[in-house]
Amino acid sequence: LLKNDLSAIPIEDGSVDIVMCRSVMEHVVDPLAVYSEMNRVLRPKGYFIFLTGNFWDYAALAATIVPNRLHPWIVSKVQGRAPMDVFPTAYKTNTSAAVKKWASATGFQIRSFQYLGQYPAYFMFNGFLFLVASAYEKLLRNSERLRFFRGWILVVLRKE
Repeated sequence: LLKNDLSAIPIEDGSVDIVMCRSVMEHVVDPLAVYSEMNRVLRPKGYFIFLTGNFWDYAALAATIVPNRLHPWIVSKVQGRAPMDVFPTAYKTNTSAAVKKWASATGFQIRSFQYLGQYPAYFMFNGFLFLVASAYEKLLRNSERLRFFRGWILVVLRKE
């Protein structure tokens, strides 16, 4: 387990079989640097796997509208998280098109790209809103046509 800037990892070239990130890629400001670094540290046929917020999800859309400087205050009120546990979002690799672009540019093959549903935790502060959000999530889960709006993206890339 390593906690580090993803664009400059202190690991030897080609020394890792799998890199996994959860709730990280939505914070990446320079996707080219991060994807390139993942390619550098992975062995041939190594995997870069990440779970990240979908840009087209309501939470991500709201986060792009609201300035990053207000995120800590909002999240502390809605979810009770400490401001130090809220990080600026960029959403530069959080769509199918963006993943294809960065994967192709850095020598990765997309092995899997899945839209996954989420638990509407952002609405737990209000019972009515939570019920509405839960119904919305159920609609997305049961409709393949609406999968593009599901909250999470699970991506599996393989180094060429």
